Amino acid sequence: MASVSFIAQAFDWRGPLESSWESVATFVPKFIGFLLILLIGRIIAGVVRKLVSKALAAIRFDAAMDRAGIGGPLERAGFDDSARFVALLIYYAILLLALQLALGVFGPNPVQDALSGILAYIPKLIVGIAIIILTGFIANVVRQLLAPMFANMTAGDLLGRWSSLPSGSSAVSRHWINCRSPRAS
Repeated sequence: MASVSFIAQAFDWRGPLESSWESVATFVPKFIGFLLILLIGRIIAGVVRKLVSKALAAIRFDAAMDRAGIGGPLERAGFDDSARFVALLIYYAILLLALQLALGVFGPNPVQDALSGILAYIPKLIVGIAIIILTGFIANVVRQLLAPMFANMTAGDLLGRWSSLPSGSSAVSRHWINCRSPRAS
């Protein structure tokens, strides 16, 4: 018995147990805060998604995207409604922001740094989408303006008129030089 009490006295049981308890006691409130921030972020993201979807439907955003020529590619990608697609993008952006805020409860970490990089890319993505939409609108307007003018022209007449322009002639000549007819060889 004397050897057992000597071993118990030699090994301090309280130190590791107290440090383990401190770790658990500091982790649990952080985890609860993490979950609360995620829950609140998801609720806010859902409300914003519904509001954006209704607002874009009210201004007939889907019809505008169809007129711009963007609706077709979105439909082929599986998104029938452009307004819902934009609302979904905003929903996930808010969720990413909520996740970054929630991870901040645990202090600096690599996941939070990666999310910061993704969130920093979102404004560039928004500008890119805006450029694509504006380009679609401009291309549609130009097509509507030029279609009646070229409606009665044949392809040969159109190429002849186009080649008479200074920039068009060089483009046509480069095209004919680079494309060889199978009969010519």
